Amino acid sequence: WLRGRITYSPVSRLNGSLIFIWREGSESSLVTQASLDQELNVFRPERYVADRLPTYFRADANVSYVLGMKNEARIILFASASNIFNRRNAIDFRYHPNYLQDGFSTFSGSVFYAGLMINWQ
Repeated sequence: WLRGRITYSPVSRLNGSLIFIWREGSESSLVTQASLDQELNVFRPERYVADRLPTYFRADANVSYVLGMKNEARIILFASASNIFNRRNAIDFRYHPNYLQDGFSTFSGSVFYAGLMINWQ
């Protein structure tokens, strides 16, 4: 796997960063055959195969700016974006009730948020 962080601060009050992770997909078991239990009226998985989920990649970005005040208070403005490329990283295989594969369950997409914080010293 590969993990990294890049930070940039062109002036003392401004800070930006990019954080990323890339890794091989997690190991999982894929159901390849299921049969109907007539008594319970449910499908039961019968055969599994070891498999791997797709490659995982995520990048997050952050920026912050600090405003100094005369009364020793500081205001920090910030903005963050998680999963900036909106990549649908797989958590596990997803199935229909009869165990036919229906793609993947995924982590959340992009999340953006911003705010400010006031610190008194």
